[in-house]
Amino acid sequence: MRKGFSFLIGVMLICSIFTFGLSEAPMAEAVTRVTVSGGSVGGSWSIFTEGAVEAMRRENKDYQISAEPGSTTANPGMVNAGKVEMGLSFGLTALQAYQGKGDFKTPMKNLRAVCALIPTNAFQFVMTDKSGINSFEEIKAKKYPLKVSVDSKGSTGDIITAAVLKAYGITYDDIKKWGGEVFYLSSGKTFEMMADNRMNGTGDCIPVPAGDLIESSTSIKMHLLPMSDAAIKQVGKELGMTKTIVPAGTYSFQKKDIPTINTAVILVCNADLPADQVYNMVKSLHKNIPYLKNVAKGYAALDDKTIVQVNNVPFHPGAEKYFKEVGLLK
Repeated sequence: MRKGFSFLIGVMLICSIFTFGLSEAPMAEAVTRVTVSGGSVGGSWSIFTEGAVEAMRRENKDYQISAEPGSTTANPGMVNAGKVEMGLSFGLTALQAYQGKGDFKTPMKNLRAVCALIPTNAFQFVMTDKSGINSFEEIKAKKYPLKVSVDSKGSTGDIITAAVLKAYGITYDDIKKWGGEVFYLSSGKTFEMMADNRMNGTGDCIPVPAGDLIESSTSIKMHLLPMSDAAIKQVGKELGMTKTIVPAGTYSFQKKDIPTINTAVILVCNADLPADQVYNMVKSLHKNIPYLKNVAKGYAALDDKTIVQVNNVPFHPGAEKYFKEVGLLK
């Protein structure tokens, strides 16, 4: 009898503990998870992304923030569709995605800007010294058989190069008619072909200074082409970019300032993210600018002025609230 009673009490106790555990489970606070889509594994953008993620983690210990591989052209779509909460993108790419321009056929109205991360990504058009070409005007005047790499098709480098050439009255079709060729290659393959005299030019929007140019200039004699104020104004209006200067001495081969155009790498998010969540993220990024500057040279120009320069992509209300509070936006 006692054994039966003891057994019954034990079963009741176990059931009570199990029931109590189940009743308490729904009361546990849900974890806030944030995924940030960056660049290809091992590339500079993956370093930028990991740095930004760590900066956000520092002030948000109760959030689970992680990075995953992505690309400049795919990230806006991933964020817009809610497949990831945040992503890195060139400002002009995000703006085109938001407006439904360029290769983006449908406006991505769920895109919002969080902040700028890598302020200086200058368009740098490189020519070999052997080409004898020192200006965009000469390319057109001489109908020069330009053999140029513009990164992958539809990439930021491709879009900007086409726009810059158009500002001088040159199209890709013109280049082909003059005996030239347009290549869609990685930077490594581009400089390999330049070294072998199979290519004489390349255009891309890249950080200043660009490691590939520094390395390649040790074996290839090259120079940068400057842009005229009129061309800068036209391309700036078309793509939402701003004027910048690649200062003399940036590269060992560069003796003069090179005027050109610039777009920032910005952090975008989905419009449906809670305002307090985005507020906390951007606050942490702003507070940790000194840390970011130690992560990569690309963060060197990030400061109170440049962090809000997001290429006309509308801010998320959470980011806008924070920047207004600290006096960086009116």
